[in-house]
Amino acid sequence: MSDHGIAKTPHAPASADELRGDDLEAVRKLKSAFVSIKQQLGRIIVGQEEVIEELLITRFAKGHCMFDGVLGLA
Repeated sequence: MSDHGIAKTPHAPASADELRGDDLEAVRKLKSAFVSIKQQLGRIIVGQEEVIEELLITRFAKGHCMFDGVLGLA
């Protein structure tokens, strides 16, 4: 804790060189999963690449999202 009662957060790595080997491997696996899932969903949800990407980002971040599209296209 700092003098003002605010917890200090650890400094984020500035570059890939500062990441440990297991961190880099985790990032590579996440990227691979992202690309693979995006390709598979793209076979079913055609023409909505940005929507798929935003959905996956939300899911990987354990967040929430709401889809809103043109009526009748569900």
